[in-house]
Amino acid sequence: MTRDEIERLIMAGEGLTIEFKASFPKNATDFAHDIAAFSNTEGGTILVGVDDQGKTLGVPNPDETMQRIVGVANSICKPALRPDMGKTSLEHGQQVVWVTIPKNRESLTLVSGKRYVRNGPVAIPVEDSSELQKLVPRKANRLYRPSIFLFMIGLALAGILAALFVSRHFANGHDNSAARVTEARKAYNLAIAYEAQGDDEQAIVTLKDATESDPAFGEAYLRAAYISQQDDQYDRATEFLRQAEHSPQIQDPNFARQVKAMSSHLQGDDETAIEEFKLLADMTPANPYVLYYYGDVALEMGRFDEAEAALEKCLASTPLDALCNFDTMMLRVSRNRFDDTLRIYDDLTKKSLNYPWFDIPVGLALLGKDDVAGAGQKLSHFAESNKKFHGSVLFTTAQEYKIDWLTYQGRIAEARSLASKLSALEEPGDRASPLLDMAMVDDILGDAKNTEAELKVAKEISSGDSDSRKAEKLLAIIEVNRKIAGVTLAGSKPSQRESSLGPLDSKFAAAMNDLKNGGFNEAIRGLKLISEKDDDPFYVFFLGRAYLMTGDWQKAIELLKNVQEAKGRVLTQSDLPVVAWPLTFYYDGLCNEALGRVAEAVSSYQKFLDIWRAADPGMPKILDARKRLNRLSTLKPSAH
Repeated sequence: MTRDEIERLIMAGEGLTIEFKASFPKNATDFAHDIAAFSNTEGGTILVGVDDQGKTLGVPNPDETMQRIVGVANSICKPALRPDMGKTSLEHGQQVVWVTIPKNRESLTLVSGKRYVRNGPVAIPVEDSSELQKLVPRKANRLYRPSIFLFMIGLALAGILAALFVSRHFANGHDNSAARVTEARKAYNLAIAYEAQGDDEQAIVTLKDATESDPAFGEAYLRAAYISQQDDQYDRATEFLRQAEHSPQIQDPNFARQVKAMSSHLQGDDETAIEEFKLLADMTPANPYVLYYYGDVALEMGRFDEAEAALEKCLASTPLDALCNFDTMMLRVSRNRFDDTLRIYDDLTKKSLNYPWFDIPVGLALLGKDDVAGAGQKLSHFAESNKKFHGSVLFTTAQEYKIDWLTYQGRIAEARSLASKLSALEEPGDRASPLLDMAMVDDILGDAKNTEAELKVAKEISSGDSDSRKAEKLLAIIEVNRKIAGVTLAGSKPSQRESSLGPLDSKFAAAMNDLKNGGFNEAIRGLKLISEKDDDPFYVFFLGRAYLMTGDWQKAIELLKNVQEAKGRVLTQSDLPVVAWPLTFYYDGLCNEALGRVAEAVSSYQKFLDIWRAADPGMPKILDARKRLNRLSTLKPSAH
């Protein structure tokens, strides 16, 4: 392994597939426990000469240390193991011994007759055969049964081919194919380290290197698909997933289950996706990546209790897992637990867990607390982090959140300009998305001119490939709501695009069409049914506006209050543009004013104007709110 690879592992920290040793232990059997546990779980790497805190101490006699490791692997582990190993000099001359142990898919590795597995960053003995079946491979009736695949984490997940080729490498000499598999495993390991630091683009590049060395490396394709999906690169994720489907590992039922779960998620079938992830989590309860993705999909679906349980299990085994901590903070924001989010971040900072993406939930928590300036600083810091990493994903994500931050304040012109610039930086298949998001903002504000202009530009720059599902949904809704004819994504027809929507969104589009055509009762009936099935603030907001349009002020107030109470969800996982949250106070003022509730109306108008104190001058709703507030302020209390 190169010095850069070693340093990346040290920065990633200990976990399921990485172990640090300050020195070779006095009791050689302790070392045997570690390499046996890696062999029985997912494989991994041990760095000798690095302490638990990641400080490099070095090994005085690396050749002697490697000889002792060979002795342990041959004489104490049964059957004998043949790990790959070497020594690498780091920056200040210290030499570190690295030992890479592949996953053994053919049999269990025993030490003194006992079985050991990895549980997070430690090796533990397993006595209960039922628990063992969840964690390690087995043979039965002399026929190999694929083990439960422990989901996409850490080093050396080269799978069946890796184990097979590595064993041939040592038995038959330095075979070229074995060398390629070894290089692929090293590249995979390095990619995981890049991902742990938040450098997703370099992780993808390194995973591609792994698949070039070993084109049959299915786990690398699947890992690349997951990272791409997390970065909203749906076309890229779909292509990686297609390659995973054609890899030999697809014969493993559990690998196939992961592919099915991911495919369902990409296609918008989250019900199927979450059931598959739940099964994987039940079968691999100690694997943080299984639990992370289960929790992540549950969080996206608004199934917060499920997400909480999965993420708690993840952090119980690996407390410093960056992804599970990230989602835990996003979950806290979604539940309006803004102070909890900040506390978690402070605790992680004290433990030296620095992950640039943490700036997102922290910034959103500050915005949830109406600390607009603090939120802006945090999101700007997140954007600055891009300079340390490769690619533009982190930067473009930061700009998307900045647009939300601007629209929350009513700074629409700045947001519109930033969306236009951002669309030029996105991948070709995603360039329409920022403008479509901005078109929805302008549509909610009642700005038909800018809505139409943004839709037309979106048509011009669309690649004709599949834009994100969110962009498709927004375009369909805006077209129905405003009836702007002739504006579609390049290469698609309205009927084709509408069919790409999920059942609820198709019904929503139909309800909005009824509302536009004056079918108020039909529209409200449809919107009520939708919001009963999915309490996403997106649907609740439009139902509230429908009641407002029909003059049912009290019903509108109740629904607008629901959206206000769901502020965290609006900031994190709802498709409702953030600009809608402060607007609920303006609409609430209108409803209370119509009911003669002067004090309540004044309070709502004032809240709206406070949030939009830095808004663009001359915005119609600002001018109207001020006019109404001034008039109501002159009324006597008896007029309530």
